[in-house]
Amino acid sequence: MQRLVRRLPGKVNRFLAALVRGRLLRPAQLRQMMNTRPTGNPDGRAYGLGLESRPLPCGGPSWGHTGDALGYETMAGATVEGRQATAMVNLDPGGSDAQDDDMKVAVQTALRGSR
Repeated sequence: MQRLVRRLPGKVNRFLAALVRGRLLRPAQLRQMMNTRPTGNPDGRAYGLGLESRPLPCGGPSWGHTGDALGYETMAGATVEGRQATAMVNLDPGGSDAQDDDMKVAVQTALRGSR
């Protein structure tokens, strides 16, 4: 299990980068996934067909997903320019809102790039 956990962020990053850069789906299918609706969350999050957009502080969106299962929480994002990041913690359920905020900041900071 530890080996899988160590490799998972890299695999998620590669998958998201390929997805949002148009390497996995036909253009029309990707457009459908990126056709999002606001979630009502004050952070500007919007949700499409299995793909979530989040505005980056430096401008533009990140595309990704969050999830939790079996004691882990993951937040992953990628940009169409090719940056990608995944944050993963092994305290869930039981993590705090501060933990969620820290994960969000970590992913956003990694995606900021050189804008």
